[in-house]
Amino acid sequence: MPERGFDMRRTIILGFLVCCLIAIPVVTIALLPETNGSAVARYSPKLDLIRTQFQGISRKLPPAGGPHVVPKIDEMVPAPVFDYNAKEYNTEILMEEQLLDPSKWPDYYLGINGPLIGSLRRASLEPSHVRLGNRDGWAKDFEEALRISYLVVVRLCHERKPTILGTHFTAKDDGGSAEIEVFLFDLPGNDIRCSFMLKANLEPSSFWSLTGLGQPNPDSDEDYEAIVLDSLRRETRRILGRELQRVCGGRFRFDEYNLIVSRKLRIKPPELVR
Repeated sequence: MPERGFDMRRTIILGFLVCCLIAIPVVTIALLPETNGSAVARYSPKLDLIRTQFQGISRKLPPAGGPHVVPKIDEMVPAPVFDYNAKEYNTEILMEEQLLDPSKWPDYYLGINGPLIGSLRRASLEPSHVRLGNRDGWAKDFEEALRISYLVVVRLCHERKPTILGTHFTAKDDGGSAEIEVFLFDLPGNDIRCSFMLKANLEPSSFWSLTGLGQPNPDSDEDYEAIVLDSLRRETRRILGRELQRVCGGRFRFDEYNLIVSRKLRIKPPELVR
């Protein structure tokens, strides 16, 4: 009789140990963050719906130069926010061409994209390009992207690229200009809540001085012009943020140091002199 009781206790202990060996990996896996690959698979259907919304917005864009919508700012609830410095976003900003292909880098680009465009690009990656075992928070980024309430679409109407005559800018040089239309849509309603047109000019007094750039220096006039074109697009970006905040309300702060054209030159330009 005692031997039978001993066998029962041994069976219970062995059974408990086996359960622990099975449970520990299961619990460990459950507590670990989601892998990038599984996050892409889980969020892709919702992100695909947003792609479809983008296509609908593309069809709703009015013709160039059409009448614009001036909102009642107090009716913009919640207020639109794109704050690069604070990493707070309920608004995404993209170029018109990106409505049909969010992964596209358009020829005219102001260096502004938020979490939604980044998530759509990640979700469109080939499986072989997704680091399946990397647990670096893509699921969190996708959740942030799905909370976007507004979409700003920028349409280029005209850009006169700058021309320069040498390595020092004078009043004889042409800093160029840009004219863009801006449309703010709400998501998922896809209604235009705010729109306007703006023009940016780069005056010779605002040119970067190209002396003392450090190494490596630009090798050609085309490289110099690329740097000046960057200053024009940075100025356009600055005015865009100011006008979005003035006309549509909310808060708009962009990465003022994000280079657009001359990044490939590996040059750190001096500050834009106003």
